[in-house]
Amino acid sequence: PCIMEALNCDPDDILNIQAALNKTTEISFKLTNYFIKTADFIAYYTHNSSSEFNVIPKEGILDQSGRDGTQFIVTYSPIEYGKVKIANLIIETDEVQ
Repeated sequence: PCIMEALNCDPDDILNIQAALNKTTEISFKLTNYFIKTADFIAYYTHNSSSEFNVIPKEGILDQSGRDGTQFIVTYSPIEYGKVKIANLIIETDEVQ
């Protein structure tokens, strides 16, 4: 028998974003596919992420490696004062998460 266990991997990057209470701040970044071809993707936050974060687009085509990249916009709209919020964004293709 073979026993397998899936573990969480380390994040590729850490983004820090700050916003005033009840205001929205955004940051953007570009990402390319790991392989030299475009790939369909979905972008979502893990279940334990704060709902005060949003990502645009949530799905689309990830530009191929060596190109300009697909732009993602992450927004943060805090509704509580003084609490640090954390969100884990996953951008997933058929080949890579």
